[in-house]
Amino acid sequence: MTLLHKLIIERLKKHVHVVDGVMFMSDDGHSILERFIGKHPLLKPEMIVINDQPYGFKRLRKEFERLENYPIYCELEYTTATLPPESMPSTDDDLVLGTILYFDLYTEIPLQKKLNQLPNWVNPFLPFVSIECIQNLANPDNASLIVCSKFSDKLDDDFMDLPFTLEVSDDTDGDAVEAALEEALSEYTQKPVAHWHHLLDNYLKNFLDIIKQIDEHLIQ
Repeated sequence: MTLLHKLIIERLKKHVHVVDGVMFMSDDGHSILERFIGKHPLLKPEMIVINDQPYGFKRLRKEFERLENYPIYCELEYTTATLPPESMPSTDDDLVLGTILYFDLYTEIPLQKKLNQLPNWVNPFLPFVSIECIQNLANPDNASLIVCSKFSDKLDDDFMDLPFTLEVSDDTDGDAVEAALEEALSEYTQKPVAHWHHLLDNYLKNFLDIIKQIDEHLIQ
């Protein structure tokens, strides 16, 4: 059995050059929040190897330098609850258990001038990302594009609508909360690892590609 949050983090680190991360646990211990800061994979240092020995890193290509200005942020929250033993599937090696409570992946791209509408070449990316133009009211000449992955929308469809209503108060018994979470997890739709690999790779690829395309076409 693979936990979805572990699969997401693994694919994120495969596609994005992650440079920092931090983890927080909720006061009740039932959920964990992780935040990552990364860079476009074209900025990942490439080592020079001669006769099987490292000799430093290659210089970054000039056309990639502006990508340093667009750090990538990822935030995900997931439950620590697990399936009770009696609910475990008999063949659990290739199934993914939905543990995600919240997911966000985005970057901000500063513009030299406000963009009134998106160019047509952006359209093929719109099923995978949302793009919003924001303007600094104190300085109207400053504008930015916020590019967000729509992978969270897919999670909403498959995993994030918990099949129960849980009333929590300050005096709610911790064991009762844990039991309710376990019951909810046992009712989640479980899909194969390959399904999520393909889905995540597709969303991450389009997210990274649109950043590069915006840099090439809209940034001077």
